[in-house]
Amino acid sequence: MKRILSVCLTAALFAGAAIAADSPAVVVADSYSAEATVTAVDYTARTATLKTADGMVSTIPVGAEVKNFAQLHVGDKIQAKYSTALTMRLVKKGSGAAYKRDTTDAATREAGSKPGAAAMRQINFAADITKIDPMTGDVTVKGPAGRIVNLKVKDPSILKGYVVGDQVEGTFLELLAVGVPAAPAAK
Repeated sequence: MKRILSVCLTAALFAGAAIAADSPAVVVADSYSAEATVTAVDYTARTATLKTADGMVSTIPVGAEVKNFAQLHVGDKIQAKYSTALTMRLVKKGSGAAYKRDTTDAATREAGSKPGAAAMRQINFAADITKIDPMTGDVTVKGPAGRIVNLKVKDPSILKGYVVGDQVEGTFLELLAVGVPAAPAAK
């Protein structure tokens, strides 16, 4: 699972690196981690009860897509990591019409191992600039479904030379990895 997550994060870094040096751009990334201990498992009802370090207890349903549910036991530690990355750049006249392309991928551990899975979602998009104020840094964009979003640029000077009709292009990457870490190899 760590390998899957590192491959996805590497893809996010390359997405940011692919932005042309002469094109104003922004790259934002964030990650959240959590850990809980399994306190009960009901294999018939397919539920697991988890307790976090701060004492919060939750019983969660475990769907049939979790192949290795039978390998989950009381005392196992569940780890989860959620990461996001966003790259955006201004583009003169852009690539044409506003668009949104959504791609997903997922992987699970092999049958018989501890439960674990990772999922990735990537959204590539372009939105048309409908209003722009280089003095204040305010930019309004319209996406392919007609959604209007107001953005505030930290450094308004990067808007110089961009006009209504240019575009904002970007990639949003979302990653989730959940699982029971494999036991360390015996020495």
